[in-house]
Parts: sequence; structure tokens; C-alpha cells
Amino acid sequence: MVVAVVMVAAFSVVYMMSTQQRCEERACLPAAIVASPKPEAAVDDHAQKRLLPFFPEQPCRFADPKNEFDEPMPADISHAFSMAVNYPTFPRAFIMGYETFFRYHPNATLYIYTTLKEIDPRFAQHGFKVVLVPWNLTDLIRQLVEVVPEMDTMVFDTREWKTNITTMMSQHFMMVADFTRLILLYLHGGSWIDADAIYMRPFTFRNAIPCFDQHWPPEPSFVQCTDDKRPVIPYDTSHPFVTDKAFYCTNGILGGFGKGHPFFRKALIRIAMAWRTAEPFQHHRILSIGAHLFVDLLANTTNSKIPHPHRLAPHEWPNLYDLDRLYGYLMDPGVLEARFKKNWTRMMEDFEERKVFSLQIYHFWYVSADGMKMLFEENGTHGFFYLAWKKHCLFSCDDPFE
Repeated sequence: MVVAVVMVAAFSVVYMMSTQQRCEERACLPAAIVASPKPEAAVDDHAQKRLLPFFPEQPCRFADPKNEFDEPMPADISHAFSMAVNYPTFPRAFIMGYETFFRYHPNATLYIYTTLKEIDPRFAQHGFKVVLVPWNLTDLIRQLVEVVPEMDTMVFDTREWKTNITTMMSQHFMMVADFTRLILLYLHGGSWIDADAIYMRPFTFRNAIPCFDQHWPPEPSFVQCTDDKRPVIPYDTSHPFVTDKAFYCTNGILGGFGKGHPFFRKALIRIAMAWRTAEPFQHHRILSIGAHLFVDLLANTTNSKIPHPHRLAPHEWPNLYDLDRLYGYLMDPGVLEARFKKNWTRMMEDFEERKVFSLQIYHFWYVSADGMKMLFEENGTHGFFYLAWKKHCLFSCDDPFE
């Protein structure tokens, strides 16, 4: 464990902060969130009834087809987590994401793990609860090991972690963000939101991860379904990838989890194992704590009635949502233009009809003011961003993109 903390500390720096609410250690987190979860705890919802809601048109499920795609949820969620590290100030795209989140969850608390000390004061002026928590990965690992002590032997003491994973994390901060969200959602429950999105409706999902029926060759594994729409358990290496009968998952929005959910506990414990299957494939090494880890965990589900330390049982599965519905269109802009032929009003209607929760802001565009101006031009090539933003913004609707 000492080795793990020392190595991660190389790219984990503690920042003190002062904002609407001062945060020292974990004093800024309400007691209900700070309390250590019971390792076996998992909220009792439809996911615990062996149901796997996926694409409504092509359901792949364990049992009970009567369950509805959207599970009933309270009118609002209590808290969500996000992250903003290594930025001089909060990017405008992040402010837009947080602003639209609060439009639909005005009573929630948003905990942003960050190296920044202040955020747009209009959040506080409008009564929105934003807590900037100094991002300290070493401390998060310490909290995790207190609750999941086997992380030492299963992950932090392994060659994969010491030699490979920490090196990759120091080079690709996306992996650090992937690791952070796993820890936070296991320890505290709640939802994770990527900041670079426009949120367009309340989160009515529970225990949700986004998935899609595509394959990224040479991805070594994917979640398989049979002709009668049942997951293939155990994973069969000879089973071909078939569109609508197989899928891949990611982690941009993770919603409505109870703390201590076994999906995150077992994902964390499998980190070194997932690296071994990702290592031969350069692209998937970067995803070894994110999308690849999720697929590895789901694909290694067991039907055994004996509890397994790092393999899911069917009743421990999260709910799998259509990626396009949970996280907007993660597509090439040209595909969108061809699909809607620049009729962006029709695209917004499509969002409403399918109850799409969010629209991702293209990452390589929002890093500059010029990119944001191009994305959000009223009559520009990507006019759907303008329409979505104007419909769902609150207090910075008319701010210039500078």
C-alpha cells in the first residue's frame, strides 16, 4: 500500500480552497455521505430483480420483461460528483454543464473534485449548492483501502499497478478521472456527471451505465447476448460480435447508485486483471480503468450461487442504458448532419421524443474560445448546440464565448 500511495502521489497534489463553502479534510461532506458504506450494501431496485434494461427495441436481459425502461426515481437527487483538474479556470463548457445540471436538479449538491479555488459566483447567487473539494488522490486511496482492504493485495501490490497502470495514469489523466469516479461512487453513492455536456432532463435512471451496440476492434471482450436476448454467461471467446446482440459500455454519466454497490467494489478489485486483457491493445490500455474495465467485469459474470470476490452475480448488474439516450450523440458531426440534414429543430424534437438526457460538447472544440464560438453559432454548422443551449441554460445564456 505504501508503494501505491507514493507512486500515485507523484501526480496527486493537495490544494486548499476557499469558495462558497470552505472544505477542510472531509468536513464539507454531509454525514450521510461521509459514513463508510457496508461492503455488501446495494440499493434494492429493479436491477436486483435480475432485470437488464438495455435498448428497448433490442432488450438483452436476464428475466422479467415487464420492468419499464425508466425506473421511478425521486423528483430530485441528493448529490452528484464531477471533476475539474489541471485547468487554470473552469472551462466555459464545464460551467454550461453544471448550469444545465442544476436546471433539473436545483436542490442537489454538486461536489466538484478540483485543483481550482473558485467557481462562477452566480451558482451561489441562484441558490445552487456547489462544493469545491480539493482533489487528493492519495487521500481517496486511503479511504478506499479502509473499506476494501483487499485492494492492497489485488491491485496496489501487483506488478500491473506498480509498473504499468501508474505510469499510464501519469501520462493520461483521463485514467485518473476514471479511477476517481469509481472510488467516489463506491464510497458515497450518487451520480457522476462529466462536465462537458448540456443536460436536458432530470435524471430518472438508477444504477445506470451507458452502453452501445458497437465493437471497437480489436477489443478483446464485449458483452454477449443470445438469440433469445439473454446475456451469455460465462463469456465465450468463440462467440462472434453481432450487432444488436452484443455491446460495449462506457462511463461518461453514471447515475443513481446506492453507496457500496457491488458493481463498483468488484470493478475496483478487478483493475489489475482488466489491465492484463487490455495490455496487448494500445488503445484499450487507456480504457483499462474505464470502459474496458466495465466490459471485463460484465463479461465475467458468474451464475454460481457462491458469492465471488471479483465476479458479478446477475443480480448485481447495473442497468445498461442506450449510450445515445443517456449521453447524447457520441458521433462524428458529419453523421449527425447526414441524419438530420441540418434540420436542427427536428433534432431537438428527436431528443424530446426519445427522452435524451444530455448532449456531449465536443472535447477538442471547447478547449478554445474560437472552438466554442464555432460550436455555438446560431446558424452555424453545428446549430444544434446553440438550440440545445438556449433551451436548457439558466443564468449565462447570453454570455459571450471569450
